[in-house]
Amino acid sequence: MITDNKEKIELIKEFLENSSNGRETQRALAVKLVLEGYRYERVSEILSVSLGFISKWVNAFNFGGINGLK
Repeated sequence: MITDNKEKIELIKEFLENSSNGRETQRALAVKLVLEGYRYERVSEILSVSLGFISKWVNAFNFGGINGLK
């Protein structure tokens, strides 16, 4: 299990470079921004999605890693 935010961010960057699915890309980008220190509210504004989605995606990543975002 990866616990370091830098490692998680690198994992997400790699996923983003190889993903062609728009929804998965948006989810991964949201999680990456949160890991980089952006507040949920700001991520919500940047991606034009609800706070609920941001929370859901972060939790999905925390429990399932990249596969949790698919």
